[in-house]
Amino acid sequence: MYDLLKLLDFAASRNASDLHIVVGVPPMMRVDTILRSAGDEKLTPEESKKLIYSVLNEQQIAKFEETNELDASIPIKNRGRIRINVFKQRGSISAALRFIPEKTYTFEELNLSKVIYDIVNLPKGLVLVTGATGSVHTPKKRAYYNIGGSYRVSS
Repeated sequence: MYDLLKLLDFAASRNASDLHIVVGVPPMMRVDTILRSAGDEKLTPEESKKLIYSVLNEQQIAKFEETNELDASIPIKNRGRIRINVFKQRGSISAALRFIPEKTYTFEELNLSKVIYDIVNLPKGLVLVTGATGSVHTPKKRAYYNIGGSYRVSS
């Protein structure tokens, strides 16, 4: 039997961006855009439900049971936050959990080009950040917001 907090610790120690809980397969983690097993035992519908409900509060469980979907942000002690999407798949409860890093990285730490820095500092326009799942959108966006908000010169 799995413990979701231990699975999250294991996935975080492997620098996973996501953890997927789906019936019929072991828990899966996304590392460098590749799904990898986070265990050996396939999840049953009961185990999946128990794992997912272990991190939800009563209001979140009630909302999920009413609508069959839930998007929430959950604080995890000593790990920051996770974003969780709970849904029904083939009649069973499944979830995708994404790690939200606490640290805001600088442009230099993310090794982003000067062209990106210049785009973020344009006075007008819309910048879309896209890419494969698990390709560190959140840290990049936080760096963009930090630079745009910190260094933008108002006229």
